[in-house]
Amino acid sequence: MKFSIPFPNKKYKTIVTDPAWDIQPMKLKKYQLSVPYKTMTMRELQLMPIEDLADEDCGLFMWTTHTFLPKSLKLMEDWGFKYHCTLTWNKVSGLSHQGIFRVTEFVLFGYRGKIKNVINQKGKYIPALFKESKGRHSSKPKIFDDYIRSNTPEPRLEMFARVRKEGFDVIGNEVGFQEALE
Repeated sequence: MKFSIPFPNKKYKTIVTDPAWDIQPMKLKKYQLSVPYKTMTMRELQLMPIEDLADEDCGLFMWTTHTFLPKSLKLMEDWGFKYHCTLTWNKVSGLSHQGIFRVTEFVLFGYRGKIKNVINQKGKYIPALFKESKGRHSSKPKIFDDYIRSNTPEPRLEMFARVRKEGFDVIGNEVGFQEALE
């Protein structure tokens, strides 16, 4: 598959991604939830050129939800990363869906190469649980970006970004890049 996304021509020590999972609209009693961005199939995500972007020693932070957790673990493996742990964001508020009040999202951390070269091993750490009120749909907490900037090496890439961020190169349709597939 050929992508029209303008991928950078460089290798990254740290990659943060919030994959554009193929989320279907949900009809709830009060309203319908739809996704305000273009989504991708699992196959399209698997075919992304991560090998061309990831350094020999690279840390991957992959955002996911309860629904997409199994696919996220598979995608991480397909991209050549070894799963290490799951970070949990307490969003303070959330959505009640099929009997569960979902106030959390997850960040899977995986790596390739030597883990000691991709995440701080002493001193200040990234907590496995962090809390910050959620913002607009799909936006991520500022505190997470601060943890990544202070505990991982540059260069850093955020894929499927919604805004430009200090300390990161970004790819995303809301920051001036086109995500359309050819």
